[in-house]
Amino acid sequence: MNARARAGRPAQVPQDQAEGLRSLLQRHALRLLPVLPAGDPAAQGAATAMLARELAAGGRNVILLDQTGACAAPLGVKPRHDLLALIEGAEEFPAVAMRAGAGLRYVAASQGLPALIAAGAAGESFFAGFLNLSEPADVVVLNLAGSVDAEGRVWLPAFAGPGATLLVAGTGERDLTATYAAIKQAHTGAVHAPLFRILVNGAADEREARLLSARIGDAAHRFLGASVTHAGHVPPTLGGAPLGRALPSQRHPEAAQAIALLARELAAWPLAECAVEPSDSSHPN
Repeated sequence: MNARARAGRPAQVPQDQAEGLRSLLQRHALRLLPVLPAGDPAAQGAATAMLARELAAGGRNVILLDQTGACAAPLGVKPRHDLLALIEGAEEFPAVAMRAGAGLRYVAASQGLPALIAAGAAGESFFAGFLNLSEPADVVVLNLAGSVDAEGRVWLPAFAGPGATLLVAGTGERDLTATYAAIKQAHTGAVHAPLFRILVNGAADEREARLLSARIGDAAHRFLGASVTHAGHVPPTLGGAPLGRALPSQRHPEAAQAIALLARELAAWPLAECAVEPSDSSHPN
């Protein structure tokens, strides 16, 4: 340790290193979380909507692209335009993106996202556009319907290497079969092998949820070589209804607590990412 450090003054950082650190800190990155269908669109939509809202409540600027349309009701929004209107130039982003709470914008994408995927245009350059908004996004959550690209592969935002993909799995045998099938379809032929994370919906407790995740994960690893881990569980309401089937009048604080925990843990997940460097001067609205 030199005398300057001992005196409590930081040692001088070389100029090139300081510039590199400054550039890294100014680099604005966008993270993408895809949610794949695993049997119950209502449960998938409810969990995705709640997760997007929790991420926004944590201080992130979140855009939710909803391909199935199942996130609109849980968020209390009624979209007027689809993403396709933005792609075709008929509408500007503020007209397509609906405010769904502080820090959260909702975009209906049942037409626009499949069009981008079919055209091979749902790549890094498209998502980087969300970084150039007047309110740049930090996270894009994608509620997907399982669209396939031109080569017949299930589309996932894998342009930046393997990233985590969430599946909301029920507890019945049909639900488990549907979850395994979704993993198989997404894993087979993928450019980068996805890292699947399973949120179990309706398990009585964490032990049961982990056992169900392990069943799916063991089979997926053995027969597909896929990486599957447990992401948590959403308990049923006091009346026994799982998320997605509970009536609006039924309070479900357990679900809110479980999703809030998942949102906090998401920061450590490896997600697909794109970035705009500080030298990029384009900022369309």
